[in-house]
Amino acid sequence: MNDGKTLPVVVCLFDRGTNALNENAMTLRTITRGAAAFIVYLAGIGESRPDAYDTRDIHGAFGTVDTMAKNLFMLGDSLAALRLWELERAMEVAKLLPGAGAVQIYARGNMGILAKLYALVHPEVRVEAVETPMIAEQVMARYYEDYDMAGYMLPGIGRYAVKLGF
Repeated sequence: MNDGKTLPVVVCLFDRGTNALNENAMTLRTITRGAAAFIVYLAGIGESRPDAYDTRDIHGAFGTVDTMAKNLFMLGDSLAALRLWELERAMEVAKLLPGAGAVQIYARGNMGILAKLYALVHPEVRVEAVETPMIAEQVMARYYEDYDMAGYMLPGIGRYAVKLGF
């Protein structure tokens, strides 16, 4: 609610950042009615994506982001963990904005996986994730969608996906 002194903030996560504004324009108008929109670019998303090192799609198999995510797995880390760390920092910044009231997250597509993971640690934050794939379905499927999925997987999360409702 807007008390006249503060304005609620909606942290928006889209698979392609502001490159997806045209397809998300109506959604943005609806979810931010009476609130400030704070669109966040996480590592490898939208304008923060790296330059391609070859002609492959950077998010496709063996593309730049896919390779970076898999290299992080070999180092015992993950692109999802980096993105969650960035989301944590973005939420801190959103709370510090002048006149910021309650902060919530709206996520669409694969970004909803990160929003749901964030909500596990911060249950007090309202999270709305739409058109988000279920990790449990990905883990249990014989053939699964692998496009850009390495960047949303935390090593070991598959063991808990069903229990957590992911």
